[in-house]
This record gives sequence, structure tokens and C-alpha cells, in this order.
Amino acid sequence: MTSTALFRTQAEIARRRFERSGPISVDMSFGTISLRLTGALPSLEALWEELQAAAPCSSAQTYDWAKASARHLLGPEGREPVIAVACADDGRPLFLWPFEMAPAGMKVLRWLGQDQANYNMGLFAPEAAPKFTANDLSRLLAEVARETGAVAAILRAQPFSWDGMANPFAELPRRPTPSSGYAVTLGDFAALYEKRLSKRSRHALERNARKLAEAGPLEFGWAETRDQKLTLLDTLFAQKSRQFAAMGVKDIFDAHARAFYREVALLEGDNPSRVRLGYLKLGDTVLATFSGTICHKRLSAVLSSLAEGET
Repeated sequence: MTSTALFRTQAEIARRRFERSGPISVDMSFGTISLRLTGALPSLEALWEELQAAAPCSSAQTYDWAKASARHLLGPEGREPVIAVACADDGRPLFLWPFEMAPAGMKVLRWLGQDQANYNMGLFAPEAAPKFTANDLSRLLAEVARETGAVAAILRAQPFSWDGMANPFAELPRRPTPSSGYAVTLGDFAALYEKRLSKRSRHALERNARKLAEAGPLEFGWAETRDQKLTLLDTLFAQKSRQFAAMGVKDIFDAHARAFYREVALLEGDNPSRVRLGYLKLGDTVLATFSGTICHKRLSAVLSSLAEGET
């Protein structure tokens, strides 16, 4: 869904560059909270990582993902992060909303990096999310608009719920997102394979697998070293570039986008912002790539590509 909020026209007058604001006391239906706005991501690292560990979210709402997005995608295009953080009167964090905004022209709030994410949402402390009403959210967004000069918020590709928690933004005026999202609970592969695919589809896949096996040795794997990751990303970008050219459309992976994906792919360990790069090879030829992130035990697909030709 896409949530939309329009703000009072006085906000259009403000044309200053946003840096930071707050704390601002805002009356909610359940009491008064403290709202703070900042564009300085490093100052929020500890709080952000605390919330992302507890709040239902995808990798696109995690700190290192946002930091890479701000560095490589926002800055070169003249946009800037606007992070709204609310705390209770005892200092407990209630939410962190990662927005972005262009500082010139018509100022519109968007989710930070929303074009690189399948799902966008705010980070809400689980016990706090049910307390916020539509009026509460409207009041908070109006405060953000007053401080930043935004005239509207257009927040795309939001789920109605995530990991069992209802999205408070679903209470605002909204319209359906053109593309649907799909999810499946993983378990025993054989059982899942038989349940989700028809007999005809399974036979077709098995026939294709036999053809590939006859062509030569197949290898499924994941890029592990720095060099392997960078090489596989270059292969993915090249395959996508040829695909876009054949379609007659613009290649979305410009230098800034490529730098962003390189940064998140080179993160280490179990970092929820890390993009894991997989491949299918026939001999030395990469036939296909697949990449995804793992956050709260959920794998989210990020990028994929296919080689040209029948192989």
C-alpha cells in the first residue's frame, strides 16, 4: 500500500536545509512523547540497531542499509535523510521513521531508499505500535513537515502487517500498490516442492534440470570472499545491462546504484543489511545469479539475473 499525507500550505514557504530539530513534545492519544529529527545517521547507530533487533522489519530498514543508501544514492542526487525518532517520557524509544527528502523544489517525504526495497515501513517498538492512532500519526507527520518544510509524504510499498504486527500507517489514507508481494514458509524442501508446484510444473523443471546436467558440470554456490563477491556483482550488472538493452529501457544500475550494492554485499557475518550473493554455474559460465538478505530469520530476495542464450 501507499500512504499519503498532505500538509498545510505554510510548509511550502520553508526552504532551509534540514539538519536537526528537537526534542519536540507532541501530545498523543496515550500521552505526551518526545520527537527528535536529524539527518546525522551516525548519531543514531546504537538506538537504530537496538530498535531493528526488536522491531518487525526487513533489511531495508536496518542501519547499515540506510547508511549505504544515504552515502551512495541520496547524496549524489541531492537528497538527504530525515530520521524521526520518538521516545516515551522515561526515555524508551517508541519508533524510528527513516525518511528522505530533496532539499530543493517541492519537498516530499519518502521512505529512505524506498526505490531499492520491496517493503518499506517504520521501525516501531512492538509494545508501542498498537497505541498509535491515525490522528496520532497525522499529528506526528505534521510536526515533521513543519520542521522540514515538507508539503506531503508519499510512503510507498508498505505491508499491512509484518511478522504479525499491524502497520500503524495502514490507518492513514492509502491506495493499493500496483505490485503484490509473495511469501512462503520454508520447511522440508520435498514437501514444499510438491505442495507449491503442480505435477506438470515439476516435470517441466526436472526436464530442464536434466538438459542442464547433460551440458556439463553444474555448480550452485555463494560468493564468500571479497573478490568473489565483487566479480559476481559485476557479472550480475553485465547480465542486467544486456537485458535492459534488449528491452529498450534504461539501465537502473548506474555508478551510484552499483556502489550501493557493493557496499551492502561486502558487509560481513550475520549483519541483517548484508546482501548474500548466490550463483548457478555451468563450467566457468555463470548462468544465473540470485541475491537476498536475511533479517529476523526471513530471506528477502533482492536481485537476480540470467545469462543470455538457451544455456
